[in-house]
Amino acid sequence: MTTRRKPNTIPKRITSCIVCGARSECLRASHLWGVRKDKKRLQQVIDEIRYNRSLMPTVELEEGRMAHEILERQRAVEKELDAIVDMINARSASFYMTAAFCSPTFGGLRCQPDAVRVEASEETLKFLIIEDKTSNQPRYYAQLYAEAVILTDMHCLFAPAIRMDHYGLSGRLDQRRVPFYPRLKNFRTFIIEAALNAYGSLQTLRDKPLAPIMFSENFHMLPGIEQKYFIVTQSRKVILGALKHPENLDIEPMPQMKFTRRGNQLELFMPKNH
Repeated sequence: MTTRRKPNTIPKRITSCIVCGARSECLRASHLWGVRKDKKRLQQVIDEIRYNRSLMPTVELEEGRMAHEILERQRAVEKELDAIVDMINARSASFYMTAAFCSPTFGGLRCQPDAVRVEASEETLKFLIIEDKTSNQPRYYAQLYAEAVILTDMHCLFAPAIRMDHYGLSGRLDQRRVPFYPRLKNFRTFIIEAALNAYGSLQTLRDKPLAPIMFSENFHMLPGIEQKYFIVTQSRKVILGALKHPENLDIEPMPQMKFTRRGNQLELFMPKNH
């Protein structure tokens, strides 16, 4: 008599943020820029991840938000997942899309590009990742390269785009994610490019991305991309190291609120800076 084996109930790929094995080291691509050389920028990122502290609203931040919204409307960026997949598979004319992408292969990196220009023709699919910044500065490229890394992962997952005011703790919203590339049909060649769009200011808004960087083809990073990938991995390492050993930041510690036994009052607690 033979016994039937129980079916394997473990999914081939975990698609829930809540049970993802990379959750503890999951970082937004936008966390990565500037952290390797700017301690204050690193402190800002650590505060956001650990305490969900956002930057105080300023005129510059508000203008940046408005600029991104205007560019998004001008490009008619598609955000509905089924529509994105249908338009790609139908080989529609070039269009812009965005979504919340993450990479299980590359340690849980996640991103939501400002725009991805899609060009689908016959058996070739090309994605041009576009990040909008006020100016062209070297520090911004860690974010751009990280987004290219994520979309180079053939196992990357995607979910609906997140509104900024809906971000959860550490900038993450727990979502149900689904595999991206398996839903795209009958393509033989996949090309990932990336470009920065230095839009200037709200008054002189430009949508003219710089020359694209060809990052990968058929899910393999191209020769010469190693240094760009190194920037991503090192930026990620700096953040994770600071989260594990915040005493090494050498930045004025931020006060926290903590209950004490002196009556029912709250007392400011200043962490020791070893």
